[in-house]
Amino acid sequence: MELKYLQSFKRVAELEHISRAADELMTSQPALSKIIHSLEAELGVKLFNRKGKSVALNENGRILLKYTNQIMDSLDKAKMELAAANQRRNCITLAFNSASVFMPLLATRFQKEYPDINIQFSDSFEQGGHGTNCMIDSIYLSTIAARHIVPLMQERCVLAFSKNHRFAGMEAIKASDMEGETFFYSQNNHSLQDICKHFRKTGYLSNMSIIECVSSETVLSFVEADLGVAFVPLITWNLPAHPDIQTYPFDENPVYRSLVLEWEAGVELNDNAKKFEAFCKKFFRRIEDIATKKKLYAAQAVSYYSDNEA
Repeated sequence: MELKYLQSFKRVAELEHISRAADELMTSQPALSKIIHSLEAELGVKLFNRKGKSVALNENGRILLKYTNQIMDSLDKAKMELAAANQRRNCITLAFNSASVFMPLLATRFQKEYPDINIQFSDSFEQGGHGTNCMIDSIYLSTIAARHIVPLMQERCVLAFSKNHRFAGMEAIKASDMEGETFFYSQNNHSLQDICKHFRKTGYLSNMSIIECVSSETVLSFVEADLGVAFVPLITWNLPAHPDIQTYPFDENPVYRSLVLEWEAGVELNDNAKKFEAFCKKFFRRIEDIATKKKLYAAQAVSYYSDNEA
């Protein structure tokens, strides 16, 4: 039984007129009548009661129409599901807990290079099993070693404090000097919280307070107001916008965090996801190079990249 036979039967049943159905289906009346006769012969039953030029479904026809409608409805749903699946394959869903200042530049440059692949931002890391859901995050040491991550960039972290803080006059700062301090970190930025926890585990900072803030700018504002200190990443945070903040680099034991791209664990990446991963690696290598050689950070690096990279 051919699908076009059922489609023709359905239209005749709805219009109850073979000539009008033939016009809508862009075929001749004899050809449509032949289709209906062939369908009746295949099923071994009559489907219509004929009244001159008009036709009306009989009980057999009503049964077939019920299942024909179900078949057509299932086909429509299949088409929508296939379209949605292909749309997901052509879309990267990206969440980010770090490097937010670089996200607009990354997205626009990626879509310029790959105009057929869309980037959709999400406020959370979705686990949908599509192989195109990912997150840009940061880690300290091996805190999430079990997750499916791809290293993008290493970033130096320094101790930030107000120019009015007692640290401002010190040539060297030891871990023991930070005892009792209040440390701020930004929401969802777990790598910076993990750095604080690591220092707490050394035994020197057992009395330190660790306070979560809404954003990196909130952290920097608290620090600038001399309400506490923070470990601050040099490349992805906008330190130049806060001239009243000073930093200490811990040169003898430098502190680093890693910027990473995380994919859904156990889900095979499709070609679009692989292209996005390769682009992110190249993009952040260039950002790291700009930050290192040009001594430009955050918004400055974004501006330099935008003006100088083709």
